[in-house]
Amino acid sequence: MKKIILIIIFSIFLYLPSLNVFFSGDDFFHLRVSQIDNFGDFPSFFSFEKNVHSASFYRPLTTQTFFYLGQKIFGFNPFGYHVVSLIFFGILLFLVYLLAKKLFKDEKIALLTLFFYAFSISHFAQVYYLSAFQELGMAVFYFAGLLFWFKFLEKGKLTTYLLLLIAYLLSLLSKETAVTFPLIAAALAVYQKKQKQLIFLLPLLLIEVVYLYFRLFRFGGVVGESYLWDFSPKIFNTLFWYGVWAIGIPEMFLDFIGPKLAISPKLLLYYGTYTKIIFTSFGVFLLISLALFFKNLKKRLCFYVVCCLLFVVALLPVLFLPWHKFPLELTIPLLLVALFLGRLFGKAGRMIVVFGLIFFSILNITSYFLTYKTHWVISRGEVTQKVISYFAKEYPAFPKGKEVYFYNDSAFITEGWGASQHISVALSGSDALQVFYHDPKIKVYYQDLDGEQKGENLIRLGTKEFLGY
Repeated sequence: MKKIILIIIFSIFLYLPSLNVFFSGDDFFHLRVSQIDNFGDFPSFFSFEKNVHSASFYRPLTTQTFFYLGQKIFGFNPFGYHVVSLIFFGILLFLVYLLAKKLFKDEKIALLTLFFYAFSISHFAQVYYLSAFQELGMAVFYFAGLLFWFKFLEKGKLTTYLLLLIAYLLSLLSKETAVTFPLIAAALAVYQKKQKQLIFLLPLLLIEVVYLYFRLFRFGGVVGESYLWDFSPKIFNTLFWYGVWAIGIPEMFLDFIGPKLAISPKLLLYYGTYTKIIFTSFGVFLLISLALFFKNLKKRLCFYVVCCLLFVVALLPVLFLPWHKFPLELTIPLLLVALFLGRLFGKAGRMIVVFGLIFFSILNITSYFLTYKTHWVISRGEVTQKVISYFAKEYPAFPKGKEVYFYNDSAFITEGWGASQHISVALSGSDALQVFYHDPKIKVYYQDLDGEQKGENLIRLGTKEFLGY
C-alpha cells in the first residue's frame, strides 16, 4: 500500500502548480451557461432539448453541474476547482491500480501499470484545464463501473450490478466517449472466460441505444471547423499520435513532425535540449520495450493483440476526427497502454525494469516541463488573470452603457492571428466579463474579429498591457 500511495502522491505533487492556473477559454463559457438564478432551473442542465444552459456537447454532470457547484462553493476563485480536479485525478489512479490487480492478480504488475498510467504526460491538459474535468469525471465513473463489473462476474450480487448501472449512467452523463464501456466490459468478460455472463450487458446496451438516440437526434451533433469526420487512411496517423502521446511525446511535437515523420528544423531550434532528451529517452525506452515484447511474444501474443485492439476500440469516438486529436482524449485508452506495459515489464528482470522506469520517467517528466513552459492553458490563464485583475481594480461595478474594445498595439504574432484575437480566445469572447460581473448584456469587441470600433461608450484597451509584448 505504501508504494501505491507514493506513486499517487508524487504524481499529484507534479501537478500541484495547476492550483495557480486561472480560468481561460471554454472555462468562461461553461461558467456562464451554468449560472442559474434558482435551483428550479437545475434540471435544464440535463435536458436533451437545447436551452440557454446547454453547451455544444451533452456533458451535464461534468460541465454544467461541476461549474455550477464550483461557483456556489468557490465563487470566481479557480483554486477550489483545481483541488477537486486533483482529488478526482488521485481517485482515478487508485482505480487503475485496483483494475490491474483484479485483472492480473499480481501486485508487481498492478504497481507497474499504475506507474505507467500515473506519469504519462497525456494527463497534462486533463488536470490543468478545468474544462477538461469532464474527462477525469467520466474516467472515474467508467473505471468504477469496470470494477463493479469484475465483482459482479465473480459473485453475481444484484447490488453490485445496480452499482454498475449507476456508474455507467454517470459516465454517460459526463462525456460521450463512455459509449465504449459495454465493448470493453465484454472483452474483459471473455478474457476471464465468463462468456455466459455477457447477457448481463444487454441492459447497458439498451441504455446506450436510448442515450445515442437522444444525444444524436434530439440534442444534435457538434459542428465546428475541427469536427470533420474522415474515414480515410489518416486514421493511421491519428493512431500513431495517440500512441506516442500515451508513451510520453509532448503534444506540441505534432506541429513539427509532418507526414512520413519528417521533422521540422524548428523543433530543435525552439526546444533544442528538451528535444534531444525527449527523443533519446523515448528511443531507449522503445528499444527496451521491443526487446521484451519479442522475447515473450509467443507466451503473451493473445494478450498483446487484445490490448492493441481495445486501445483502438476505446479511441473509436475520436479516431475519425483527424483535425480534433488531443492527448486529453487518452484517459480511457491509456489504461490499455498501461496494462500492456505493466504486463510487458512485470516478468522482466529487476535491472531491466529499473532502466525501463528511469527512461520512461525522464521522457515524461521532461515532456511535462516543456509542456508547462509552452502550453496554451498556462499562457491564456495568465492573460485572463491580468484582464480580470484590471477590471476588478478599475471597475468594481461595470459602468452602465459601456462596452469593451481590445485594439492591437502589440508586435505581430502569427500569420492570421493578431494580438486581440489571442485575447479573444483566452476570454472566450464576451463570456469572461459576463461571468465576472454576472451580466449577460456586456459586449466585448476585438479589432481582429470585429474591425475598428469607435465611440464614447467604449472602454478602449491595448493588447500589449495584457500580453506583455
